[in-house]
Amino acid sequence: MKRKEGMSSVLDAVRVIDFGQYIAGPLTAMLLADQGADVIRVAPPGGPLWDTPANATWNRGKRRITLHLKQPDDQEGLTDIDRLMGDPQVRAAHLRRARELFKTRTAQDWEDLVARAGSECAVCRTSAEWFGHPHARASQMVLEVNDPRYGAMLQPGINVRLSRTPGAVRRPAPLTDQHRAEILTEAEVPARPVPPTQFVSTIRAALAGVRVLDLCIILAGPPCGRMLAEFGADVIKIDNPTRGGYVSSHNDVNRGKRSLLLDLRSAAGREVFWRLLADVDVVVQNYRAGKLAKLGLSYEDVRQRKPDIIYASLNASGHVGPWAERPGHEQFAQAMTGMQCRFGGDGPPMLQPNPINDYGTGFMSAYAAALALLHHRRTGEGQHVDTALAYTAMIHQSPFMQVYTGKRWDEPSGQDRRGSGPLHRAYRARDGWFCIGACQEDAPPLAAVDGLASRRSMGRLWSRPWRPTLAGILWLTGSSA
Repeated sequence: MKRKEGMSSVLDAVRVIDFGQYIAGPLTAMLLADQGADVIRVAPPGGPLWDTPANATWNRGKRRITLHLKQPDDQEGLTDIDRLMGDPQVRAAHLRRARELFKTRTAQDWEDLVARAGSECAVCRTSAEWFGHPHARASQMVLEVNDPRYGAMLQPGINVRLSRTPGAVRRPAPLTDQHRAEILTEAEVPARPVPPTQFVSTIRAALAGVRVLDLCIILAGPPCGRMLAEFGADVIKIDNPTRGGYVSSHNDVNRGKRSLLLDLRSAAGREVFWRLLADVDVVVQNYRAGKLAKLGLSYEDVRQRKPDIIYASLNASGHVGPWAERPGHEQFAQAMTGMQCRFGGDGPPMLQPNPINDYGTGFMSAYAAALALLHHRRTGEGQHVDTALAYTAMIHQSPFMQVYTGKRWDEPSGQDRRGSGPLHRAYRARDGWFCIGACQEDAPPLAAVDGLASRRSMGRLWSRPWRPTLAGILWLTGSSA
């Protein structure tokens, strides 16, 4: 979407310093730059640690300065990378030696050894094993929630951490229609008074005082309301009475909300909706484009009653273009954007089994709603914000999603891919699997790990005079374990 001339963006005048490398940091700063922030990209003298065309996407909209921030004695250790990258036989030899070496210890041994050397390695655990891991508990990636239906339940923790206004699971997922009486009672009393500025500036929850009507169904939309609730918003989940049993199965995405069954297809149901709207800041919905308009509940309809409303819409293919009104779910977003072909590789397309676009789109919608709330606080203006599964699928694949002259679609794909190079892949250890991911600056400490520096085990990988950096080793091998 192109911004019209003269229009402002919500993050205008916000300045960001971007030190990020690889994907996560530059991508985060890109999302801020896309919304108007002045992002200053601080680049190292040798260029990005991952030189990829995707940097043209992740660094768009930024300004750039090159600074050497390392100490004088912190050497880069750059060597003849081209020789290793250009010789398939050398790569294959290193891979064979690495396979044999890594079978000599347990996966846990390798995880511990590489971690002590300061690089990346993790045992390939099951989800059940991860839930019981000390770090998952200590970091609060796993929280215990006392659910009214299932009892004590371990769930994923808060995804985004704010130091001054932290999120929290304020209540478990409600029983169906659990809060009907209190919600309808509240709808009969006058609208909440606006809290004084002094109070707003000292609240501990970032979204305390914000009320949300969550009309979302299935999976892509409800994570938006869940995240808003985790940061203090009062989220009222409205569901159709005919879908009650199905709604209750979505335990994780509805935690922290209050529940109200309401048939919006009926005049009585819509009348209750309009009463609730008088005291609401955000409406979230993920119906097919045009469906709510038939009920008189589109953004244009709602803003006629409440001009400053923030109205968030999620769908499969976006809200403009020829596919705007098409239905779709996770699998269709994966199919249309190339994700299934990439996951299937040379075989038939395969569905990536985790609903990453459903959840990701919900989180991006919460981000959009938060930006709109910031704008509303400054100006008093509401607006329509939208996200889509296909947008999220593009972000997830952003390392590969560029088209330019000379572009080669040769990125890793398929079920037999274990990684991108001898020291950046999954290996079978003596007792199970682990994954190692080493960067060029990890080379000196990793050379001290027993076995990795041995000519016998790794051959020329660490030998002089052409000792390569690990960045040079991260090259497509096309091999399975």
